[in-house]
Amino acid sequence: MTTITNVRREVLAGGRVKGAMVRAHLQFVRDRIGEAALAQTLQALPKELAAEVHNVLTSTWCAFESLIQLDRAIARVAGGDEKELLRELGRYSAQINLSTVYRAFHRDDLHEFFRHSATLHRQFQDFGTCEYEHVGDGHGKISVRGAVCYSPTYCTSEVGYLEQVISTHGGTSVSVVETACQCAGDDRCTFELRWH
Repeated sequence: MTTITNVRREVLAGGRVKGAMVRAHLQFVRDRIGEAALAQTLQALPKELAAEVHNVLTSTWCAFESLIQLDRAIARVAGGDEKELLRELGRYSAQINLSTVYRAFHRDDLHEFFRHSATLHRQFQDFGTCEYEHVGDGHGKISVRGAVCYSPTYCTSEVGYLEQVISTHGGTSVSVVETACQCAGDDRCTFELRWH
């Protein structure tokens, strides 16, 4: 299994994500770092972008680029290991959203959850086509092809999100590794999932 280490590019324009993701990332700052850090994060953003992310609703759309700039501002304000912080943002987003706005998507079987999630992909981001491959017991792959926008910031957060999804559904010894990435010149982003 290979891990992506040579990230060379990103495209931020052209796509949108649901506001639930943005709201969860803002709540992460409130809960983990504090209200003052949230104000500092929003002040670090351009005025229009700060207004967009601050006012987004869980059910409305937000520009992909705005989410990426928000996450980078959070990382700067929080300090420390940026990759670990981004993974934690993803884990927190899954924890919050799977217990609230997306709880109807819970499935007892993880493979069923991921198959179902792949078909609903376009409801949560309006770029790329998602596919799920059931490889074996406790082993699957998620691939997103043809995304008009992509960023290593987003992919790192996605690893954390998928880790938490698996844990929330009862998986243990969780491993999520990105084995292909559009940021590294591949035609898709693929996440290999393993659990017990």
